[in-house]
Amino acid sequence: MKATSFLLLLVLPASVLANNECTSPNAPLAICKAEAEAGHAIAQVALGTKYMYGEELPRDEEQAFSWYLKAAEQGVAPGSVAYMYATGTGVEQNDQEAAVWYAKGAEQGDAVSQVNLGRYYENGAGVEQDIDKAKALYKASCEGGNYSGCDEYKRLQTP
Repeated sequence: MKATSFLLLLVLPASVLANNECTSPNAPLAICKAEAEAGHAIAQVALGTKYMYGEELPRDEEQAFSWYLKAAEQGVAPGSVAYMYATGTGVEQNDQEAAVWYAKGAEQGDAVSQVNLGRYYENGAGVEQDIDKAKALYKASCEGGNYSGCDEYKRLQTP
């Protein structure tokens, strides 16, 4: 599994990881598939990542999106779904849907979702433009350790 996939697993809460065997970068595809099909959100993210990067099976962005969405509907890694809507990867590009899913991630304290949603508010993409909301999201992202959030917050603070 690529480093980006492993990092995604590191940011998930321990409660999500409990009772799942598909948490290791070396977890076999068969285990991940069985757990994903049984409704385990972390396994759904892992399987989506395998499809996204073509690990142990052919790359399939639509399948990746489908598995990420199943997990996000359970409250796990909504930023992955947002990213796919934002970029049109595996699904038709849709700024409104991206903003909805980034907002779910931002509510969970995901600093990446916060900075991305901030950009949507700053630019009025998928949401009504609101610089104050953008600033608040950038600040929260910065406080969460995201350097891009810090940079964006500082940029909007200077006249």
